[in-house]
Amino acid sequence: MTRRFLQSADVEINDDTGALLVEIGDVDLKVDMVETDVEAIVGGIAGASPKTLADLDARLSDAENPIPVTSADVHRPSWTDSGVAVIAPVALGRGKVERGTIDLRAKFGAYLFLGLGRGGTTVLTNGVNVQVRRTLNNDGILFPGAPHFAALSDTVAAYAKQIDTTFAVGETTLYVDGTGTPSAGEDLCFWGKTAVQADGVSLPDLEFLRVSSYYPFGGDAYAVISDSPIKVAKINDELFTNKANLWSVWCPGGCQYEAIFDYGDDAAGEAVAVVCYAQTLDSLTKVT
Repeated sequence: MTRRFLQSADVEINDDTGALLVEIGDVDLKVDMVETDVEAIVGGIAGASPKTLADLDARLSDAENPIPVTSADVHRPSWTDSGVAVIAPVALGRGKVERGTIDLRAKFGAYLFLGLGRGGTTVLTNGVNVQVRRTLNNDGILFPGAPHFAALSDTVAAYAKQIDTTFAVGETTLYVDGTGTPSAGEDLCFWGKTAVQADGVSLPDLEFLRVSSYYPFGGDAYAVISDSPIKVAKINDELFTNKANLWSVWCPGGCQYEAIFDYGDDAAGEAVAVVCYAQTLDSLTKVT
């Protein structure tokens, strides 16, 4: 049994049966009404039982004396947390589409992590369309008109800079140079390469970072401080750009999904870097 102390709830009465339904987060308590007495049938309400609806409401909202509620239906989730590659990191050229699929028919669901990094400074004509879509019949039937998730990348001009030296995993301060001024809070895309790559080139060292702060130290050189230690070592003169776009999307299980990066309708713009990882919810184990 897992005991939780809850301070608020939604309370409803069934007019036909007189039963009381208390909804508290993900716990539902069915309560039978005997005249004005309230007895918890499922889960149980410990301590002195409230005797009226007004008393129950007061107890549930009383921060000083919350009702401890015990739930018999608490489950521990089990995830595959390795970052399954729905679309492995890759360069996507203008006029091209990148597609990947994930089978969630035997899963409770998955979070998809989609990332797109710019490859240069050119303003994009229309932007890259990003969609996640449920498929029917085990990917045998498509239904593109009703995406589960849809977004459009930034189109404004980006800057392209380079790492000034090598940096090991775990560093947070990176020295960089090149035209363009960093901004706190922006997302950067590090290509793992010294130049933008052609369509279809694998990018195994692709990494996204968020700028916590920065400061200049002469000319076009800056120190960029990441809000999290880097997980991929940086090479000298490695290309990185700002205006990256990142999304996380929850996909309920029961079917296959397709992830799409569509760069097909732009007349201008360098190749972009794209990736889609998955974190799948595989099972739920009842806690007793």
